Amino acid sequence: MVLHFPILFFHLFFLFQMINNNIFSFLFIYSKIYKYCFLFVFMDLKFDKKLLLLIIFSIIGLIIYIYLEYVVLISNSSPLFCSINNTPINCEKVIGSQYSKLFGIPLETYAIAYFIIDIFLILLLYKKKLKIIYNLFYRLIGILFVIFSLYAMLFLIHSICLYCSTADGILIINFGIILYYYKKKVFE
Repeated sequence: MVLHFPILFFHLFFLFQMINNNIFSFLFIYSKIYKYCFLFVFMDLKFDKKLLLLIIFSIIGLIIYIYLEYVVLISNSSPLFCSINNTPINCEKVIGSQYSKLFGIPLETYAIAYFIIDIFLILLLYKKKLKIIYNLFYRLIGILFVIFSLYAMLFLIHSICLYCSTADGILIINFGIILYYYKKKVFE
């Protein structure tokens, strides 16, 4: 429990730093802090590798959406490798569409909150303070987001965002891992 407060403090501090500095120095420092926090948490040799995979994928998803939030909303520029000529890949079109906001708030903000909560739920699952079924239901929310995201990109906007699609893939992989983990724990 003590570990959660430093992570939250560093997260808020570095979000402030991200606004004042560039994204790459932010991500470098942020990754170093998470590295030391996770070394502290995962020194237990009995830690389940499936939960470690969940955390790694969730951190990757978090970094993707922090990058998108920073580039699009704070610096008002376009993400790297987002527009490829003569292909349907166009992140600017997807991120700038009417489907990229819910109640006036960008979906990137919701995704950042989702992945932060996801990391804490995985840690609670590891510490046996949360039942696995709750973690599975939380992943279903992510799958609903994936369905909406893919439907909007393919059928409504007719463009694909590489970053969003990568994060969608991460959500699908995380759901598969937790489903496998759930089946293994229930049927042991």
